[in-house]
Amino acid sequence: CTPKKNKFITGGGDRLLRIWDLRTKTVCYSLGFDYAITALDWSEDEKLIIVGDVRGYIYLYEYEELSEMIKLNFIEKINT
Repeated sequence: CTPKKNKFITGGGDRLLRIWDLRTKTVCYSLGFDYAITALDWSEDEKLIIVGDVRGYIYLYEYEELSEMIKLNFIEKINT
């Protein structure tokens, strides 16, 4: 939950990231992923959304545009 923007993010096995408006209790945005989402968080300044998936990938999205900025795979780095 982000207090400044009154938004809440959810994600899970349905592979959808959803951004909810807490005032209207409706989905403002949704974004599909190829794999189940296992972790979500906002950056401290609330400008980025951090998403983790079941394969170990971590994605950084710019909140206003919902554009992918970075995709990292920590599982492959650990195993190599």
